[in-house]
Amino acid sequence: MTDDRTLRTSRTLPFSPEEIYGAFASPELLAAWWGPEGFSNTFEIHEFTEGGALEVRYARPRRNRLPEREQVRST
Repeated sequence: MTDDRTLRTSRTLPFSPEEIYGAFASPELLAAWWGPEGFSNTFEIHEFTEGGALEVRYARPRRNRLPEREQVRST
């Protein structure tokens, strides 16, 4: 068993690299599409730089908020 906890996914999207980058770099744009359908979310921390942090709180209708933390890394 490995201790590596990296998850990588890949998708082909009908947008330019600049549009995709912008959708992650802008907290307002990111909040518009990030997270599960039917949830709203608020980015408490949005440091879109190498080594920066993302902290988002998901809100389900009529339920508690779910915290999530991420670290920004480039490859």
